Amino acid sequence: MGFSSVSPPKGDYPLSSEPPVILVFAPLDPAGRAGVMPIAETLASLGCHAVVVPTAYWRFSSSDESLDAMALCAFNSAALIQQARALLEDMPVKAVVIGFAGSILNLEAIHSLLQDYAHLPVINNLALYPFETARASDTQATCTHYAQALTDLILPLSDLTLCDDAQLGRLPGSEASCDRIHPVFQHACRQLLAQHCEPLKGFVFRLYRDDTLLACQEWSCAKLPPTALGVEDVLLGALAGFRAHGSDWVGATTQALHFAEQAAKAARQIGFASPIPHRLFWSQKD
Repeated sequence: MGFSSVSPPKGDYPLSSEPPVILVFAPLDPAGRAGVMPIAETLASLGCHAVVVPTAYWRFSSSDESLDAMALCAFNSAALIQQARALLEDMPVKAVVIGFAGSILNLEAIHSLLQDYAHLPVINNLALYPFETARASDTQATCTHYAQALTDLILPLSDLTLCDDAQLGRLPGSEASCDRIHPVFQHACRQLLAQHCEPLKGFVFRLYRDDTLLACQEWSCAKLPPTALGVEDVLLGALAGFRAHGSDWVGATTQALHFAEQAAKAARQIGFASPIPHRLFWSQKD
């Protein structure tokens, strides 16, 4: 069982006079490493047009390798919902991408929008990454409440959810089970693309539907793992881009993983932090 081998044509992604419009909810990293920038650039690279509603921003520190929850400032939920509704009423949005929402209030605002636009495909990342390295007890408590709200409000409305082992372990009910996949589908999850780190194999992605394994694929890029900063956002954007161009979910996943691997292999050292995946890798000269 496995994904078919599909290679996006180098420098020849599908373009049209009316590119698919994708609505993106994600944080703003001023350095362009994670959040809005890699998602929007990936979508542009795939011939889509991203319309963006920032959910939060990080106070930038050039010496900081991580995105710290303590340095994250969520945007106002009322402004978020106002901007998103204006975009949805004005532009022919084809799909919605959800990264880290910044706050529980923002999750509630996005939830209300998804209910009003239930026909739109939703690609969601179980993004808890600003909390992963936080140590303060109040931040950990916030993470617990955020994970619960994400599970209750966004997961049931998402067509495809992207996650990894660490994110799965923080979801309600998963801590009491050795099998972290089954509890996710108890929360009305539709499809899950789960990233696992396994002995000998390294990183492996598995696609599930209705608690059933559809296919799996190993991560082939040795330069950057899928856990590296920005890689997951590239994958999230690519999933939405290929789906918007008409691929089914298995096909979109195959192509999105290939795209993310190529972007990771072409990662560039810009600044002192870790290398940044090259979202326009196909444009560079051989």
